[in-house]
Amino acid sequence: MTSLRWLMVVVVTGSCLLWPALARAEVGLPIPPDKKILGYAPDLVDTSYLKKHIAELERIPIDGLFIAVHPDWKKLPEGELYLGRTQLASGEQYRREDYQQAIADLRQTEFNRFTDNFIDFALCSRNAYDWFDEKWSVYAENASVLAYVAKQGKLKGFFIDVENYGGANVPAPYPFSYSMRCFRKDSSERSFDEVAVQVRKRGHEFMEAIAAVYPDITIIMHPDMWGSESDQSELLSAFIDGLLEGGPQATLIDAGGLAYDAMLYENFSQMRQFAEERGPERSQVPELYRNRMKYAYGLWVDSKPDLYGGWHTDPEELEMNYRSPERLEHSLYNALTVSDRYVWLFMIHPQVWWQPHLLEPENVARQMEYSSGWRCVLCPHAEIPEAYLDAIRDSRKPHDINWGPERAVDLAESFYTYTRYLLRTIRGPDDLSGDNILANGGFEAWQDGDAPEGWDVAESSTELVSREDAIVREGSHSVKVSATQATSHIYIVQFLPAERYAGKTITFGVWTRSSFGSSVSVNVIDFIETTGRTDEGAGRHTRYEGEDGWWFITATKTIRNNAVGSIRFYLDNSLAGDGAAYYDGAIAVVKGE
Repeated sequence: MTSLRWLMVVVVTGSCLLWPALARAEVGLPIPPDKKILGYAPDLVDTSYLKKHIAELERIPIDGLFIAVHPDWKKLPEGELYLGRTQLASGEQYRREDYQQAIADLRQTEFNRFTDNFIDFALCSRNAYDWFDEKWSVYAENASVLAYVAKQGKLKGFFIDVENYGGANVPAPYPFSYSMRCFRKDSSERSFDEVAVQVRKRGHEFMEAIAAVYPDITIIMHPDMWGSESDQSELLSAFIDGLLEGGPQATLIDAGGLAYDAMLYENFSQMRQFAEERGPERSQVPELYRNRMKYAYGLWVDSKPDLYGGWHTDPEELEMNYRSPERLEHSLYNALTVSDRYVWLFMIHPQVWWQPHLLEPENVARQMEYSSGWRCVLCPHAEIPEAYLDAIRDSRKPHDINWGPERAVDLAESFYTYTRYLLRTIRGPDDLSGDNILANGGFEAWQDGDAPEGWDVAESSTELVSREDAIVREGSHSVKVSATQATSHIYIVQFLPAERYAGKTITFGVWTRSSFGSSVSVNVIDFIETTGRTDEGAGRHTRYEGEDGWWFITATKTIRNNAVGSIRFYLDNSLAGDGAAYYDGAIAVVKGE
């Protein structure tokens, strides 16, 4: 397998489908005790909090946490409860003596259940680095100091996040991107191979510094060690090669972040197969990669509460959650069965799971601060439903590996759960249930050959948009967008009345192919014509590989209850130079209709 074909899951929002007849039950083995469940939340607990609240935290039947570690001189601002994530590339030089309190906290913490704990830190931070900077060794030295803290504090190692959290005004927010030239020094003059060699060297130095202090450290890297197809992570594989070469006794683990919404045994086994094949393909040391790399999975427990009316904790409403206790139990069993050692649980309600301080009456109001980004309208919550704790405990018992959820579930809300069903039945957007509310979604009708009927093209872009008759995904025509120089935001837009869809969830998708990587996007905007103000764009985007270079990309948004004016469905191109992009088979469907 040399492509992402197994990820070709076409999203459906127009109807609810029942899981097909299940295969004969096949009960798997119980989960052995050497496989561990870990916990992660966006607002991490630090060492002092951990020491104070360990008894309360260990009521959760897991085996460890990802925690934050801070130097002794870093103090909480007045009125704050948490210092945030561990910082590696802060620009400051760390010393071992700066962490004596953190080490003391860890040694004094009376761990019983939590045997496998990790320091969490982001590698792509606001203070990102220049791979060619002579002072780059500061980052490796800082990593060695954190390794010292981990070893002295009897932690297993690091959970390293390589997702990019930078922005337009952040220096070098994408250090693993060659296309974005974020490595700064003489960036325009350096070839990809030259930069990749340097990144690999830095990865080696980074791991060598860590291994000198903690030789048998375990490092879990999120989201995926093999690297994605995105131009934001083109250099990641080179860095991983350096890690593999720099720490021969260390354990390196692919975190399996793609599994956030997975449930079925087949999902996890397919993901592992793909990672085991794709990783060595991208590596310059493929045999070393095959022999050394291990695999974990991350599951999002309270997934997408904004799409489900909040995260439900009322015992009578647990089935309303994307991941009910039953689905969590089976998901965990399936993930543990396929993983080498670890499965980690991601929660966006840290105040319920990891931060008992926020359950105290005087602090309950602050819970909203920690979930506002996901719009959980049911916050604050009083406690973890016991059914979820039972699900975690029971996930280690033998389960049917052919299990599938029997509840009618909107397929649009899952990336992977229904892979087995969708791959067997869906071959393109024409097969989607529900009516396509767009006019001329196949771009078959044209206005004198200049623009597709029913769609608007910006006046400045009319010469760049044309009908294409040779490169098509379906039917006889597609839309071609071309440019001979850097061009910003070529929009092809369709408007529909907003009031008709107020309060409803719409998924907008299209087949696309482009020579410009991630330059093509789709979006759904709730547009208020009377004021010219636009509401937020789509809450979630997806991208699935199809055949012959075509990708199916989607955007999903719930329209405001008081929406007026128009909803704007737009296809957006930001072309970087001489080349072209194509659209075909556009569709918009309404959830529940």
